Amino acid sequence: MGLEAGGAAIGSAPVADCMMKGTTMLPQPEIIDRGRGPEIKGTRITVYDVMDYYKQGHHRDHIASILRLGSAEVEVAIRYIEEHKDEVMADYREILDRCARGNPPEIEAKLEAAHRRARTRIAAIRAAAKGGDIDRASP
Repeated sequence: MGLEAGGAAIGSAPVADCMMKGTTMLPQPEIIDRGRGPEIKGTRITVYDVMDYYKQGHHRDHIASILRLGSAEVEVAIRYIEEHKDEVMADYREILDRCARGNPPEIEAKLEAAHRRARTRIAAIRAAAKGGDIDRASP
């Protein structure tokens, strides 16, 4: 029929329809698991991120706007949540419980030490900038 693009003839539908309308064919959104839990393919947004808003009754389009996703991507996440409700809810509760517990004391100590070092470094940079000698703030 004509030239082929990715196995589909250029003059055939639906490729021709998209080309005539000046639109781009986008892949269908899907849920994948790369080891962090179910997430929207091509993003780092998990179904648990969507769940935070979905449980509060937010509309799909509003969730999409907040998370900078397409409505179809959010719809796929919501469908996944509904189809795997028991598993998703159990994991979601575990995540919320873990957040409520906070970090263990040894992690909190490491974080505080890192924050102290950062604050000291920032203070040195600011002091050097006021004195006009930025090079003195370099380690």
